[in-house]
Amino acid sequence: MILAMSLRIKGWRSIVKWSIWGLLGVLLLIFLIRVTIFEHNYYSEKEGSERAVAVEAEAEQEELVEIEPTTEEKKRV
Repeated sequence: MILAMSLRIKGWRSIVKWSIWGLLGVLLLIFLIRVTIFEHNYYSEKEGSERAVAVEAEAEQEELVEIEPTTEEKKRV
């Protein structure tokens, strides 16, 4: 007589619980793979291109002139 090995299943709740965790794990793995592929393609596309350089703020600003407020303007505030 051959004794067959059997898995002990504690109930349908255990099966559902492990199925949900397994599905979430697979979805997380697919998401991480997709992000990795996207980043690889993005950085490969941008390799060798020039970076945008910020223009110095002082070069674009006009010279500011400070004028003291008159006494009437001080009273309004």
